Amino acid sequence: MTIKDIIEGYGISVGVYYHWSNRYARDGFPGLNKKKVGACVSHNKTPEDIETKIVQIATDNNELDANDIWNIVTELYGSEGVWKIQCLHEPIDKSVENPKW
Repeated sequence: MTIKDIIEGYGISVGVYYHWSNRYARDGFPGLNKKKVGACVSHNKTPEDIETKIVQIATDNNELDANDIWNIVTELYGSEGVWKIQCLHEPIDKSVENPKW
């Protein structure tokens, strides 16, 4: 099978053929996996040091409910990511009717 047969048979350009051919030649079958394009870190990712501090506040203050922790954390660090962090590290308290998040 020739390159011409491949590009005509699959309806691809010569450039696309060589792109994938070179990746296969360089990396084998794993090179044919689609690579993730875009930012490696989500634009709204809470920095790990802030997340650690938020979890530490919640752990050190078991007597506080979710709203109290929210108030402390938003005063210190802002509101972004607090809800997501709490969901990752503890079960959601469904007894709170109107959490501020």
